[in-house]
This record gives sequence, C-alpha cells and structure tokens, in this order.
Amino acid sequence: DLIHFPYQVGENFITIDYGEGLASKIIETGEPLLLNRDVAGSHERIGASPVGIQALSYLGVPIKSGRETIGVLSIQSTKEEDYFDQNALRLLTTIAANAGAAINTARLYREAREAERLAEKANQAKSTFLAAMSHELRTPLNAIIGFTRIVRRKGEGALPARQLDNLEKVLGSSEHLLGLINTVLDIAKIEAGRMDVNYGRFPIGPLIETCATTTQPLLRPGVKVALNIPPGLPYLNSDQDKVRQILLNLLSNAAKFTHEGRITVRAAVAAPDDGAPGAAPTLTIEVIDTGIGMNEEQLGRVFEEFQQADSSTTREYGGTGLGLPISKHLAGLLGGDLVAESQESRGSTFRLWLPLDAEATRVAAEN
Repeated sequence: DLIHFPYQVGENFITIDYGEGLASKIIETGEPLLLNRDVAGSHERIGASPVGIQALSYLGVPIKSGRETIGVLSIQSTKEEDYFDQNALRLLTTIAANAGAAINTARLYREAREAERLAEKANQAKSTFLAAMSHELRTPLNAIIGFTRIVRRKGEGALPARQLDNLEKVLGSSEHLLGLINTVLDIAKIEAGRMDVNYGRFPIGPLIETCATTTQPLLRPGVKVALNIPPGLPYLNSDQDKVRQILLNLLSNAAKFTHEGRITVRAAVAAPDDGAPGAAPTLTIEVIDTGIGMNEEQLGRVFEEFQQADSSTTREYGGTGLGLPISKHLAGLLGGDLVAESQESRGSTFRLWLPLDAEATRVAAEN
C-alpha cells in the first residue's frame, strides 16, 4: 500500500501512500496519463491528491508485468505547458514495456532460483532419509538372511523337504529384498554426493568373464553369451567394485529381455578421436543383445529413475527401473559415460566408456 520512488531526477520524492498522486491513478487504471494543461485542476477532476511541486505538464505510463501494473514511469515539466506530445507518449510507453519485461524476467529468475533451492533441499532431505532408512532396513534383514542360512544348513536331514523348500524361499525373497534396498541406497548416496570411489589397478578381462559367469543362471534356454575380449588389454585404474556393478547391471538387463539369440560382450581401447569422450584413451565395453529392443520414445527415458520401457514390460519382467540409471551415474562418477542404441524387436547395444586412469581424469577435471 505504498508507492516508492527508487529512481528519480529533479525533485526528490518521498514514499507516499497508495491513493495519493497521479501515479496511483495510473496504477489503478493501468492506462497512460498525459496532462499538458491545468494539471492542478486535473488532480481534482480525477480524484488524485497533489504531491510535491506542481507540474505544468505531466506524462505517466504504467510499467506492467503481464497484466499486472507494478509501477509507473513518469516525466513532468514544472516550467512549460504543452511540453509532451504523442511521440513522447509512444517513446515512454516503449521504455516502460521494456522495463516491465526486464523486471518480470528478474522476478521469474529469482523465483526459479528459490524453487531450485527448495527442490535441492527437499531432494537432499529425501536422499538423507533414504540412506538412513536403507541402513536401518539392511541390519535386521542381514540377520534374517544369516539365521535362515544357519537353519537351512543345520536342517539338512532333520527337517522335511517341504520345510527346507520354504526356508529356501525365505532366503531367496530376503536376498531379493536386500538387493532392492542396496539399490535404493546407491541412488540415495549418488544424489547426496556421498558415493566414494576407491581407486585401484586391475585387469578388465577376468572381471568381464566373472560377471558373465555370474549372470549365466539368468539366461533363458538357448541364449548364449559370447565374449570378444582381445588379449593384452591395459589395466584400469578405477573402482573395481563399481565397474563390476555396471557390468552386472548391463548383463542382467540383457539376459532379462533376450528370449533367443545371444548376448555379446566386446571390449577395446578407444582413442579420443574414435567417438569416446574425454581427451585421453578410454576403454570401451559394449553389451549387445538380440532381445526385444526399444523404440525411440522408450530409448529416450531408459536412463530415467524408476522407468522401464512401458507398463507392459514392468508387468512381464518386473524390476525397479533403477539398474540402468545407477549404471550411468556410476560411469559418470568414474569419469566415463554410458549410452544406448536400440531398435524395437532387433535388440539393444549399451556402450560403456571408462578412462584407463579414472583417478588422473578426476584430478585433471578438478584442476
């Protein structure tokens, strides 16, 4: 309910109450006001109380943000009547329009920054909550798994086969739940910036072979895994556990969606000019399947959290939709990237790039 005069040349105005002066009328009507004669009488006719030194000519235009009038731009002469014309009105209207657009942009930018700050705060709180809850859930679940294994082992020959089978189901379900909790914990750690990287040198060939062996039980009958790993690949200086997690996610995903044919794993060293990101040589690992594939829309959201190709694949194949997003996050954390290519009904290719020396890449990026 106050009108301020933050920018002025000539007379120094003080803050006035809304309702006083000609500016209040312009704000009220949202229309320009041009008075070249009898400005004092005009105050009385339009119901505006005089403020400051009496002007002989007055021109004021509204400053608008959208449809809202947020201010007034006015000029006045205390020495001459008929000082302003339609050209002056058009010029001042243009200036006011630009001022309104600039103020509106500044407002929107400030609101966007505030919304972003609140969103980041909420996301941080969510990640902290998920990390804490995941930890609290894992502790009793590990105890359930441990005691179930003990009872299962000691019950051999003492318990009926049906009871042993039930224990096996409890164990399987518990381990599946633990895997889901660990996945959520990984997402929470990544979003909270608490995912640590433990660097070390290791050969990639044996790691790929181990991951391929681990995923063998997931393959459908008739589906084969072919490894194309040239001898003499250089050692990686990276986080072996995270590289293993990426490879297991990619191979498990390929096994889930491949009904027939094969899954091929290829590894090679790529120079920077071979399309690999970064300025240093990288290791490229491709996981190629002959599975159901994806269309362009599905491919566009394949790395979004809690997303699968569509609801039908969720019903048929299950899963949380977190494996691929986590893998992409981890690849970025190691200085690399993960991309996908796919054609519906013709299979998919996931291409992982990793710097040969992830630690040196991180140091170079920080500097």
